[in-house]
Amino acid sequence: MRNRTSGLILVLALGTAGCAADVDEQQTSKPPTSSEVQVAPSTESQIYAAVLRRLVLTDHTFGVGDPSPFKAVYVIDHRSSGISDSFFLAGGAAPLDESIQSEIERQSEELPLIEFIDTRESRIDPGGQGLTGVVNDGVVVGLSAISTRDDGAVEVGAGFWCGVDCGFGTTYLVENSDGWHVTENIGPTSIS
Repeated sequence: MRNRTSGLILVLALGTAGCAADVDEQQTSKPPTSSEVQVAPSTESQIYAAVLRRLVLTDHTFGVGDPSPFKAVYVIDHRSSGISDSFFLAGGAAPLDESIQSEIERQSEELPLIEFIDTRESRIDPGGQGLTGVVNDGVVVGLSAISTRDDGAVEVGAGFWCGVDCGFGTTYLVENSDGWHVTENIGPTSIS
């Protein structure tokens, strides 16, 4: 009788443990909530993030490559029309939507702090020159609209201003090969 009682207790214990495992599996396999779902960034934000990385980390005109001399990146929140604007800082064209701005920030963790601003003048350091012409040893960046080529690559005008004698502007060729990357500078380049 003792063996039957022990066997019955063992069967009940195993059955209960199995039920608990099923409940745990059900609880851990719930569908993700909307805040848990990672939405892929838009093509537009991927292109602009690639351009910002190239401009700030490589083409900053203070020697070769990393580290960037800039401690903050202030991006004009409107695209430049590019007309008579060699550094692409005169907004004037379509605004960068807040969702695009947020996506650009999320893709730019290797850059200094990014802040979107309405005008270059809002971040000028009146007493500074050269690299200190912008508050917080920063740089003001302008971006043009994206122009798609027949081959699927895109062109983006971009430039920065960091003081009276500190500026750079160019047009980049950006291609998608395992993600969007700047492949070369094309067209005229302006350096101050």
